Amino acid sequence: MRFAENGCRNKKNGKLSGKSILARLNIGVNMKIKLLVISVMLFATITMIGPSLGSETEHTSKVKSLVQQENIRIQRHIRNSNEPVNFIWIDDKDLAKADANEIITFLKPYKEDDTFLIKERAIKLELRLAALHQQDRILRQKIVDDIVDAQLELNKILNPHPYKWLLGFMAKDFGSETKAKLFDELKKRPNKQIIEICGVADIKEGLPLLKELFIDEIAYATDPNRHTQWYLTIGWSARLACARMGVQKDIKRCIELAELELNGKPPRILHLFHDIGYIRQPEAIDLLMKYVFSDERLSEVSPPVPGEPVASYVIDILAECLRDFPVKKGGRRYKQEKIELCRKWMSEQTEWKIIR
Repeated sequence: MRFAENGCRNKKNGKLSGKSILARLNIGVNMKIKLLVISVMLFATITMIGPSLGSETEHTSKVKSLVQQENIRIQRHIRNSNEPVNFIWIDDKDLAKADANEIITFLKPYKEDDTFLIKERAIKLELRLAALHQQDRILRQKIVDDIVDAQLELNKILNPHPYKWLLGFMAKDFGSETKAKLFDELKKRPNKQIIEICGVADIKEGLPLLKELFIDEIAYATDPNRHTQWYLTIGWSARLACARMGVQKDIKRCIELAELELNGKPPRILHLFHDIGYIRQPEAIDLLMKYVFSDERLSEVSPPVPGEPVASYVIDILAECLRDFPVKKGGRRYKQEKIELCRKWMSEQTEWKIIR
């Protein structure tokens, strides 16, 4: 008698043989074991991945909810000015774990709101997202584009906030479309804010337009009919922007003019320290370093309280300009030990790693 292959059935009577029964039992057991293994693996995968996915959704929902709650408070304040606005702080941990792109999309109607306070709060939240995602260029370019749009719109009321926020970004954070908007604005309505943003964005096609705005700063300073100081003019902002973009002649001129003013008798023109920091060129850092090693103090705020050390003031500017700087920007008033730490660090550097 001959059996079918694998011992399935007797061809003559169609009955299962003992060998075929064992074979089928083995197949059934093996299949169950395989299904059990797959189930365990799937459960383990869900257990490991599930909390992560749920966590992101949870943090995103929490951020959205807090934004909505704050907006309700602002609306109440608008209806009743006697009711104070208690702003809601969103923790960095929640913001970092939330879906940044989803949050930006969610904030769109708030950024487009006619109420400046609502718009401002939305943009400030985007600024924090940008700070938490330093390596995400696409995300940061989206955020910069939003802030530029706010700046161009708010130029109508000359509000300086968006302009100040944009100065903290780098050239690579400005996409091609954003640069085109800024260049168009520079051609149509140049002002100090747009000029300096163009310098940060490294819009080199704007250099000829900027040079047309230059003034003779020394002649301006001695003109009895001048309306302001030379370092507050559009011409000076244009020179600073050119220096920021690496024009050596303008870097040299900015340093010369700043030194001429800063080397005079106190009180110092503190505005110029920020202008030199804006340039973000090695020569500018060298000049600021000189004041880090100075023991001079600023003018007394209210006698007999001594003025702030010039070094402390300048360190706060350098903290935004240099990578790996030993202290974080902290609103000035650095203790002497922090000042000494910065002095030591700067004296050890062979080249400046400038954030630009």
